[in-house]
Amino acid sequence: MKKIKKFLKNNQGAVLIEFVFIFFMYSVILIFLIDVAILQATVGKLQRTSYSLTNVIKERHIERAGDEDIKEEELKQITKLAANLMGEKEDQIAVTIYKYGFKDINSSKPDENKNYQPRPDITLDTSKEKIYPTNAQNCQSIKIDDIKKASPLTENLRGTNRYATLYQVTVCKKMDNLFKGLTLNRKDYSNNWLRASSLGVAR
Repeated sequence: MKKIKKFLKNNQGAVLIEFVFIFFMYSVILIFLIDVAILQATVGKLQRTSYSLTNVIKERHIERAGDEDIKEEELKQITKLAANLMGEKEDQIAVTIYKYGFKDINSSKPDENKNYQPRPDITLDTSKEKIYPTNAQNCQSIKIDDIKKASPLTENLRGTNRYATLYQVTVCKKMDNLFKGLTLNRKDYSNNWLRASSLGVAR
């Protein structure tokens, strides 16, 4: 009789251990799924916010009579707008704007009688290339392999060609997640900050 009681007790102990193990596994899976859902939702908001800010920045230069530089006060306003769009406090959001400028092209208006016009050489102008960060350490622009391919060839009123200035707007959000290294692309985060970038052509 004592042996039977001992067996029952041991069996109950084994069932309890199995239950605890299964409960633990389900908890880990649930936490993982919630973490992934929050990450993906936040990255989506960052992408939409960076795209919206890019449109604001590339249009603003029309009102500035062609001035393509970003002023400090404008950067503060853009960061505030980013925080509002994200629904976060300003200290949780950072913005970095990278301006790419290109050297002038010494070419006349293309001959309309020619069937083929080669694309002129494009060269970055370091004197026009500027960065405007609100948190340079934690919010760095996502590297673009060949930015020169993204710039369209435009024509001004004088009939000469030029490569348009590009703005890359990166929006970052401070966020601690357990599984971001497993579920996100490496370019989507830096340190404990999630980030997203959009590229726009200056008007």
